Amino acid sequence: MTRLQLIWIIIRVLWFLLWATLRAVLMSVITLWKTVPGEIDDIATQWVVRALNLGFPHSGENIMYYCYYFLGWVIFAIGWTISAHLTILLEHLIFR
Repeated sequence: MTRLQLIWIIIRVLWFLLWATLRAVLMSVITLWKTVPGEIDDIATQWVVRALNLGFPHSGENIMYYCYYFLGWVIFAIGWTISAHLTILLEHLIFR
């Protein structure tokens, strides 16, 4: 096997790994954004139902839903940010 053939095989393997990684990332992002809004909608609806069962007035149901929906997105963003920072911290501590 010549050097040129070896280099060509390495390039093909790296190209395959790059595309496999990009497909995995794309599938995870698509799955994330297909499921997260629905889950946040369910959480906001559950919070509104709990609030109404505790005696909050029904006249503010729509406002409560949108406030809880926004709060759900804020909590999701904070959790995502904390998770990312903890992942980087652990990676730094392990591979230091």
